[in-house]
Amino acid sequence: MTPSSRFVFRLAPFALVTLAALAACTSDAPTSLSSASPSLAPVASRTVAEDAARDAERAEFDRLMMEWKKYERSVKNGVATAQLLRCEPQKRETDTRTIGPAGGEIQVGPHRLRIPAGALDRNVTISAVAPSGPVVDVEFEPHGLQFAAPVELTLDYGHCIVPAKQLLQVVYLGVGQKIVAEQPSSDHRDLSQVRAVTDHFSGYAIATRTQ
Repeated sequence: MTPSSRFVFRLAPFALVTLAALAACTSDAPTSLSSASPSLAPVASRTVAEDAARDAERAEFDRLMMEWKKYERSVKNGVATAQLLRCEPQKRETDTRTIGPAGGEIQVGPHRLRIPAGALDRNVTISAVAPSGPVVDVEFEPHGLQFAAPVELTLDYGHCIVPAKQLLQVVYLGVGQKIVAEQPSSDHRDLSQVRAVTDHFSGYAIATRTQ
């Protein structure tokens, strides 16, 4: 056996081991990019769903704006009035606070609820929602919460059109935004605010009535 043949013979086992290791690595690796992609599918699905929800929200807001512009023109032309005050749609606003016997305040967008000291005998988590829509309305929870002293609700109508010869007042809303009862109110035109007092929680809005 020549020196060169002995060198090749000695390298042969090392080459076989190396080839075996490469084969094992190749068999463990993904055969294609698609085999590694399923883990990304849930993220992609969430992104598509979130985009669709945002698009739907924008479309609904645009629809409300179109209705508002139509109503705005009709009021200016003197051919429309409304039982619930009609307003330019605003973005949805929320606020949640825990208020106790010392009293406190909740601010939801431009609207405000003041709870005096002694109105509550315990800590209560209170939430308020001012939805995006063609009227000024605020929903408070927990529903039916009773106060030992009257609380003051201030609703802002700076983004609304008040028809001529109409007075504004706060009303209690029932199902389907139907007016259930009127609340003792005072209209502050210089501030574009209506203030009312109440002793319980529900949904409230601004309504118009002829002077």
